[in-house]
Amino acid sequence: MHNIMFKIKGLIPKDTLIFVDDVPTKFKKDKHHNLSCNYQTEKSKVSLKIVRYFDANSKHWFFWQIFMFLITIFGIFSPRVEKKPLELNSEFEFEVSENTEIVLTANAFKDCGKAYEVTSSLPYVELKNKFRVSKEVKKKYKKLKTAKIVTFLGVLVLAIILLIVLLKK
Repeated sequence: MHNIMFKIKGLIPKDTLIFVDDVPTKFKKDKHHNLSCNYQTEKSKVSLKIVRYFDANSKHWFFWQIFMFLITIFGIFSPRVEKKPLELNSEFEFEVSENTEIVLTANAFKDCGKAYEVTSSLPYVELKNKFRVSKEVKKKYKKLKTAKIVTFLGVLVLAIILLIVLLKK
């Protein structure tokens, strides 16, 4: 039985999922916001995959956002949308021994930059390891911003017309 201690240091973007051997794995946060997990396996190789998913890629995301825009009084109480939606895609394969500690340190978020630095005494293969700006999500955010402006102006015009009709009576 191989006992593996995974540690991830540094900031991790929200909506990030971590898979160990293609299984979503829960990591615990410590007081310094570092993540750690004990993993046990019989295999001699372990894969680690860190992926960031965006809500904008879901099916009814656009209509849900417009609905929330109206509910939150034209977005006053809603969280802001990112200006640079950075997509994270990292995948590693580690050869493990009985007691192994694998430490990943997060790098600063920048387009086409390396996402993590690996500290391990054991051999590993880096399959993917980069940040990139998601152009698809960025386009969707621009369309959403335009729709929010049009919706706000439509509601404003409707309110003015309603006010004028009520004042004429």
